[in-house]
Amino acid sequence: LLQKAKLSGRQGGVNTGWNKN
Repeated sequence: LLQKAKLSGRQGGVNTGWNKN
């Protein structure tokens, strides 16, 4: 989860990263 959040976070922020996943 943390790794995905970081990768997605680069694209649209930490919050969006967690939700998008």
